[in-house]
Amino acid sequence: MRKKEMNNLKTKKVQVSCTENSTEFFSILKLREKIDDFDLELVKILKKRQDLVSLIIEIKKKEGIPIEDLDREERIVSKLFKQSEGRLSRELIEGIYKAIFNDSKI
Repeated sequence: MRKKEMNNLKTKKVQVSCTENSTEFFSILKLREKIDDFDLELVKILKKRQDLVSLIIEIKKKEGIPIEDLDREERIVSKLFKQSEGRLSRELIEGIYKAIFNDSKI
């Protein structure tokens, strides 16, 4: 990206509704910083999720219960799709959670 284009990105303003009663203006770079913060939070949450999954796998192994529960996986995807209220496609949620489920079983 050329220097002039980069400077335009730095100064371009985007309107974002932060609350029902107020609107604040952020530069694209500020918005990207916020996205980066959310990405870090997602990784922290995924690590905590994986810790719990590891405990469940340990219990299932001791009890002789199958690790994979495809019915539960489908219920999770369906519930999360409903929670997204149409803002995220079912394909996106399925793709993300299929990767999470597969990684959890390793």
